[in-house]
This record gives sequence, C-alpha cells and structure tokens, in this order.
Amino acid sequence: MRYFAFMSIAFILGISLNADSEYVKPAYLMSLHTHSSFSEGSGTMYNHVQQAEQSSFDGILWTDHMVRQQSALYVHEAHFENMLDAEPVRPGRPSEAKFVGDGAEADYLVWQFDQERFTDGGASLRLGTRAESNSGWRKARLAYKTINRKERISLYAEPHILFDMRLRQLVSDYSLVVRVTLSSESNGVTAEGDPRVIEFIPEGMLLPPIEGNVKRVITAPFRFDTWENIDFDLLFHAQRLWPDDIDLGFREVEFLLYTKDGGLVEVLLDNFRIKLEGETDYDLFLRQKQIGSTHSSPSVRQYFGAEIEGPWEQDILAYSTRDHLVSMFPNDLPGMITFAPGSSNALNYPTSAVDWIRNNDGVSILAHLFSSQLPPLALNRSDAAYVASRVLAENAWGADGIEIGYNFRGRSISDFIRVWDVLSENRLYLTGVGCTDDHTVEPWAQRLNRFGSWLYADDPSGASLCDSIREGEVFFGDPFVFDPNGRLEIYQESGDYKMGDVVPIDAQWENIRFRVEGASLGDKLILFKNGSALGSLTFNGQSIDITQSVYVKPGDWLRVEVHKPDGYAYLFSNPIYFIESNRTPPANRTP
Repeated sequence: MRYFAFMSIAFILGISLNADSEYVKPAYLMSLHTHSSFSEGSGTMYNHVQQAEQSSFDGILWTDHMVRQQSALYVHEAHFENMLDAEPVRPGRPSEAKFVGDGAEADYLVWQFDQERFTDGGASLRLGTRAESNSGWRKARLAYKTINRKERISLYAEPHILFDMRLRQLVSDYSLVVRVTLSSESNGVTAEGDPRVIEFIPEGMLLPPIEGNVKRVITAPFRFDTWENIDFDLLFHAQRLWPDDIDLGFREVEFLLYTKDGGLVEVLLDNFRIKLEGETDYDLFLRQKQIGSTHSSPSVRQYFGAEIEGPWEQDILAYSTRDHLVSMFPNDLPGMITFAPGSSNALNYPTSAVDWIRNNDGVSILAHLFSSQLPPLALNRSDAAYVASRVLAENAWGADGIEIGYNFRGRSISDFIRVWDVLSENRLYLTGVGCTDDHTVEPWAQRLNRFGSWLYADDPSGASLCDSIREGEVFFGDPFVFDPNGRLEIYQESGDYKMGDVVPIDAQWENIRFRVEGASLGDKLILFKNGSALGSLTFNGQSIDITQSVYVKPGDWLRVEVHKPDGYAYLFSNPIYFIESNRTPPANRTP
C-alpha cells in the first residue's frame, strides 16, 4: 500500500489496514441496458450472448421495451396511395416507401394509379421485365430496405410478411420469387457462416437458378389478373427448414422477376407490411425468456427486466425524449403495466412506474436523460442544469439509479456527470451506472456507448445485484479499455464505510483508500471532491493502492475517475456521501 498527496493536501504516514476482509465481494460486470430483437428489430439474443461472452461480461440484463415490438408495425409498412407524385424508382435509389430497385434489366418500376385496386382505387407499384427471344435468364430486383437500423425482427416474435399482388402480364418463360434473407450477425451472416435464405415461388412458375445457400418453398399458385393478399409466416417455415437454428431476424425482403427466351412478367404490388402475431406484451416476454434458456453460456448469466417508456403526453417532449426507466427484478420481470394516454398511470408517470417496480422488489434506473438528437429541440431548456433541476424537483421520482456512462446521447458524458454532481450536491443519492444501450447487432467493442457496470454483490442472484444498485456498490466504465476483470474500490481505511454509503460525520480529516486493478501504464487516477478535481496520480503499472487524507464536512461527496493520457474518462466510482452526524442515512445507504 502506498500513500500520496493530492495537490496541497498533506502527505500522511502509513496507517495499518485491518479491514481487507470486508471488501472481498466479487464484482460482476453487467450490461444493464441491453436490447434484443424484441425491441424494434434489433439483434438476436444469440448474438448478444456471444458478444457478452467474448467481452468477458458476467451478465446481461435484457431491457427490451415494455411495449415490445408494437413500434415495428409502423416501421415496416409501405402503402403507395400518397405517392402518386413520387419520381419513378430507379436502380439503386431508395424510394419513399423504403424500396430499392437495382435490377437494371427491369423495363419499368414506377408508381401508378390503379382503378381496379380493390374497390377504392389507389396507387400501386408496377414492376415488369421482358427477355429477348432465345436469350438466357434475365432478372429484375426490388428490395425492401428498413430504416433506422431496424432490420432484424426476431423470428420468435412470429413476423409475417404480407402484401397485395396482382399478376398483370405473363408470357412464356417467367417466374416470380419472394426471397427473404435471415441472419443473426452484424455482417449479415449467421454464427455458422452463410445467411439463411428462403425463396417463396408460386406453384407453376419456372425455378430460376439458385443463388447462394437457399431453401425453396413452393406456395399456392397466384391467380392471373386478380388482386390477392399474400401472407408468408416466417417462423413456421424457418422451424421446418432449420429446426436447430431459428434465433434469426429477417435482414432483407426481395421481389425477383425472372424471364428467359422471350418471357414477360409484370406485377402490381401494394400494401406491403411486416406484422407480428397477436400475442400480448407479456406473451412476448415469456417467449423471450424461453429463448434465453436455449442460449445458455458457461460464463454469462441472463436476467430479464424491461425498459419502460412513458406516454406521449409528457412536457419533456418539448425538448428531449420521453422519460424512460430501466428496471431489474430479483426474479425477472413479474408482469406488465400499461400507460395508456389519459390513464392515471400515464398522468403520474414516471412515479407510477417507479412505484410498480418497487412494489415488485425491483430497482429502477433513469435512462438517457438527454435527447438522442443534436442539437436538442429547444436549446434554451435542454442544458444539463435544466435536466438536473427537473430531476431534483421531482426527487428523481423515487428511482434508485441513473445512467451516467453514455459517451454520447444527445450530450457528451461530461453533461451526464454534471447532472449527477448537481444531484449529489443537493443530497439526492442515485447510483450511477454505465450504459450499453444499443439497438443493433454491431460488435460491442465498436459501439460508441459501451460502458459496463461492475456490481459488488454477495452472489450473482438477481436479488443481490438489485441490492448492489440500491446501495451504490457499483463502479462503471469501458471494459474495452479497462480490464473487464479489474476492480475499483473507494472506502474509509478502517472499513467504517465504503463507496455508495451516506456517512453521518462532523467536519474532520478522513483517510480514504483507493484501489484500482486493471488500468494501463500512464493512465491517471483523479480524486473528485464535490465535483471538482483535487489532483491526480499517474499509474506506473496496472494497479494502484493508495490512501489519502481528505478534509470532509457534511454535504461533501468524494469519487474517483480514471482517464487515459489523452483525457478519455473510462472508469468511474460511485461517490461516498457525507451528512451531519445527527442525521440518519436514507434506506440502503447506511455505512
């Protein structure tokens, strides 16, 4: 153990330590904000478990949106009635309907008004191609492209691809193929390599050449010159074709027209949509939990919570996103609660959600306080001071924690830290946690926001981890910079109190011990008191074990950060808080 002085603070002599045995709880590295393909079409559970394992995480808290995939219904729809003035779709150019036509051999790919579209008329997409006599295969392609990275709805949510189609012209050798590409990885393949591809071909049409690893399904024949509603059940076919490999999400839907030897084919397309089976939100949660059990890992435990977003009637929407809460429970998500517009739950949100979480013995964490947009919608109200004052005025709605570890979410991490410090200054003790919030299957190491949270707990049970958050026994940081098996500790040298505690005390000098294992040579350990740096110490190895004498009085708080030489802050402790000696610490913060 070494001692050192920060700036003008006096150097002190060594003091014997007799409390090491009190600080032996393991630190579990958790991803506390994880979205699978049950939230708006992001990555499969298999992918995330593999990423967590490769990154040495100990656990994943699944926090899919409590409304589950209802948002996917509007993300994945394409109606053409309002597109009569749109320019024709050209090869490689996305249309307003999220379609891309890159078949240079298509003779026409245009929006048109169709008087015979059911009974009301409307706009449809007209696609056709013709091959020369005695020629080989010719192909025209129209691909559905999603937006906002929402291209992977899990098959376990039972997505259906539906569309209305009318065969207008058919001559000689022709074929119509609906091709669906499925994957679980960010590069469009599966864990086994190639993507899984299903080709739906109506009975009676030619079988064009196979391209890639393809399974073909022969469907009922299409009637000529008649509008038909087509419904492809992706889960049903995937279970039949790949019974052991169906934790997949669809990546792309293509309409392929093939002709040869003088053939001609023309179709009209309308009302393209991807919808889910009609399960309730809780049914989808149970399905997700069932899937999680099939992707067990020897080193990564899975916990099932939820991200709960408030109704679309919050004042916060004037300049930022709706209030959101991340929740964790001792025994996984116990049920669902709704916040329908105008209901008492909605009008009292987020207090109502925090109360519901607490009544089920869970912990609630305020998620991404700042808008995901830059600049925010109303600059004069969206600074850190306003956000902090709003949370403070509501006493954080009773939440247990707050997401601080965002490198960027509308604002940089420095603004999140400022909010946290304002709350600490006003004696609102929220446990700061890291954030791995992401809605893609991109590699975890490449994410902008990738801060894990290390929770000191007696064991990896949900109950113990919830207690860790309540008590502030958490440090957080970037496990792709800091050793994921490292540790950070801040505590009173005699063992009287530790990180996260609220300590009744008279103004006096206190000996605070800091221990870090897993940093890099040249990094800096910085001690902060009341949000201001007292000084720093440079690592001459991967570990530091030091004691500092610090003068503290009621209302002060101490915490530490670790920075790279270029200033990148990648590791944070939770504070130790000090209050008047005659006051009682709040629940769960007793030293």
